[in-house]
Amino acid sequence: MLFQPLFTHAQQNPQDVAIIDDKGQYTYQQLAAAAAGLGMYLTVQTNRPSVGLLLPPSAGFAASFYGTLLSGKSVVPINYLLAIARSPTSSPTAASTPSSPSRSSPRASRMRT
Repeated sequence: MLFQPLFTHAQQNPQDVAIIDDKGQYTYQQLAAAAAGLGMYLTVQTNRPSVGLLLPPSAGFAASFYGTLLSGKSVVPINYLLAIARSPTSSPTAASTPSSPSRSSPRASRMRT
């Protein structure tokens, strides 16, 4: 299984750093625990065969990826930046319309400027 090396490493070297993202650094033990928790949650919450992940590159994405696999479902990664680029609020027309309320996230606003 694709997720087995993560859990093997978490058992053998739980305090090794697995991921560093803009929120901090996370050990293999933390990543494996988050993945296991999400895997159990997905098993209970849905019987669909696949789960779409629309997340920025982060520890959360990694935990979600492994958790989805652990639940026996297929992962469908969706490009986070492509989704922002195609949102109606990021188009030049929507951005230049004064009567359009801004519904974009702060991150999307920073990316457009």
